[in-house]
Amino acid sequence: SLTLTPATIFALRRFATVPPSELGGSASVEAALQTMHAYLFDEDTATRVAAGEAITMIFVRCNLGALSTSGAGADAGSEGGLQAILARMKEIEKNLGGGEEKRKSKGDRASLRKEFKEYLRVVDGEAPKSQKIVLPNGQTVEVESFEDIVFLNYMRGLLADGFLPSMLGNPIMQQVLDFEPVEHDVDRFCVDQKRRSEQARAKDRRSKLNSFSF
Repeated sequence: SLTLTPATIFALRRFATVPPSELGGSASVEAALQTMHAYLFDEDTATRVAAGEAITMIFVRCNLGALSTSGAGADAGSEGGLQAILARMKEIEKNLGGGEEKRKSKGDRASLRKEFKEYLRVVDGEAPKSQKIVLPNGQTVEVESFEDIVFLNYMRGLLADGFLPSMLGNPIMQQVLDFEPVEHDVDRFCVDQKRRSEQARAKDRRSKLNSFSF
């Protein structure tokens, strides 16, 4: 099976942190595209999304837009070629593919449409939709480039509840996302976050108790 494990999906998303000079030559890029093209047919929604993200990153990093429009490069019409890859991404965005697609849940189909619509916009040369992060100190950080957005999503998934504290306290993340935090207290934030989580759990318990009828 081609299904990716969560760790492998995270590894794909880490592609955003690799400098273009370390991507290798054209043969390495073509091999990566062919592999990702195969993953676009995987039944698992998260695997397809990760593969589409990696393909889009390759397009951005290696400036493949001109090749995709001219039909050149990576044996464009062949399996794993640029045209075939773009055609498959458009199928996913339109939820085409017969019974296999119809068996997916409504939520999975909506997720695939949303993600691949954005990937295709970026591949076509448009700017991605920016993301805004509101930090606990009230500061707002806006992330605009596709590479930074992928890095951001990778770190969110990797760090989970530790993501916002890391944004405030990790100079590497601040350098990559190009911002300087204002005055903050990470320890106080962690305490406040724990308190809010406890309050949310208590509210959920009360709601469940109130739902019972005697």
